[in-house]
Amino acid sequence: MPPNEECPNCHQIVEDWHIEWYTTEGPLLFQGVAAMDCPLCGQPVGFQHGQIGPAPPGVPLVRRYADKAAQWAPLGALYAGGTLHGYLSTAGPGSQYANYWSPQEVQQADGKEQAKTQGPSP
Repeated sequence: MPPNEECPNCHQIVEDWHIEWYTTEGPLLFQGVAAMDCPLCGQPVGFQHGQIGPAPPGVPLVRRYADKAAQWAPLGALYAGGTLHGYLSTAGPGSQYANYWSPQEVQQADGKEQAKTQGPSP
């Protein structure tokens, strides 16, 4: 996904569209049978054949998953502490998603990811 693409609705630059934060919806977005939401304005955005543009009429809007983002964070946001909360709280592309999920959703997603990496307690 090319960085720094303009939203066709609010015309603001989105530093990273984070397609990797979807679960199975990537192919649907690419085929133009679903739309993603802009992290800045929340409006539907199309992603047909790797190009950002207006959402096709009548397609469902899909949202990114906090759990997927928290899974990504240990590698993609190592500079921000390796957590989703750290990434969302640090200046840069993550800050554009600071209000995308509730603080509770972010905390739960980070907690689940931390529990997976720590394994069972002795």
